Amino acid sequence: MSKTWCRIGVLAAFIFLCSCDLDLLGVDLKEIAGGYRLKRGDGQFSLLAPRATGGPIIDELGWREPIIIARASGSDYWDVVNTARAQRTRLSDEQRKSDPQYQSIPIESAEKVWDRLDRHKQLW
Repeated sequence: MSKTWCRIGVLAAFIFLCSCDLDLLGVDLKEIAGGYRLKRGDGQFSLLAPRATGGPIIDELGWREPIIIARASGSDYWDVVNTARAQRTRLSDEQRKSDPQYQSIPIESAEKVWDRLDRHKQLW
């Protein structure tokens, strides 16, 4: 009898954990660089800082070491992260297009980036 109850308990715990909205294995997170990660959830993507569990929802991003840039759809502003200095700033789309440092960074949709990133390997 005790083996049966043990199996039922294990099965119940497994079903409970699978039905939770928890990402125990980190399958909804992918590394970018410098501890920054891309998180996928409910058809949206977020850029997470190191040790953070949430961040701004983004639709586009790009990078060139040590810079990551990202923005939400329709926004006129980009979040700029310097991973070497752990600095975060905002930049207008006009500034990004006129500054050679940022205009040369290729931009892609968050979904395309998600498909290319490796969950276990940082870019730099």
